[in-house]
Amino acid sequence: MRRYLLYLVVGVLAFGIGSIVVFDNDDIAPETRIQLTKTISVPMLKAGTMPATKEKNETVEQFVDENPEKKFKPIIKKWLKGEKIEEKVLSAKTYAEANDYDPINNFKPSLIDMNSDGRKELAIEWDCSPTGNCEFFIYEKIGKSYRKILEAVNGVNYFRFRKQSYKSYKNIEARIHGSWNSGDGVIYRFNGKEYKPVKCFDYIYEIYEDKNGKNIARNYPTFNYYDCDFEE
Repeated sequence: MRRYLLYLVVGVLAFGIGSIVVFDNDDIAPETRIQLTKTISVPMLKAGTMPATKEKNETVEQFVDENPEKKFKPIIKKWLKGEKIEEKVLSAKTYAEANDYDPINNFKPSLIDMNSDGRKELAIEWDCSPTGNCEFFIYEKIGKSYRKILEAVNGVNYFRFRKQSYKSYKNIEARIHGSWNSGDGVIYRFNGKEYKPVKCFDYIYEIYEDKNGKNIARNYPTFNYYDCDFEE
């Protein structure tokens, strides 16, 4: 799902691209815990804490490229050749490390092994909001070429493998921020050619009142699962 409006309502909390991290959870396979990038947000809120934000009154409208893959082609070619991939925020204008916040042109490549075959797939974070919700793609080598095996339908802020898999390709859980204490998520499963959504959910860190009358955010979220309804 492409976004045509970028709402910069929380200010630039961190330089560059967003974040994809792995959750600690009983349902995650211990040997697959990875961290692709450093997060700029809080994966598990601590009681009584709320992220500090700085709001802006203006909204900036920008056109989002409908064919972003052309921006990544030089990095894809390096990956196909087996050359070193620098896992840092790059500018599609120079293909050097980005020195400003430019969600349309900045992107971040990362390498992950999706099926434990020893060959790492190429993940790309792009078009990230200041809070770290990003467009997300994963590419797999096929001989001397490649194919796209995942295009996130709802963006990604947090990413983790689940225990379940299909033909050694691990199921994926991806979450995005909604508000400071809530968001949405999608579980993806490989179908032999690509990853498709199989379940969706929303989550919230519920607020309760302690004995002193203070509002406290719970340490872990509650989840509501439902069937996905994304347009093909």
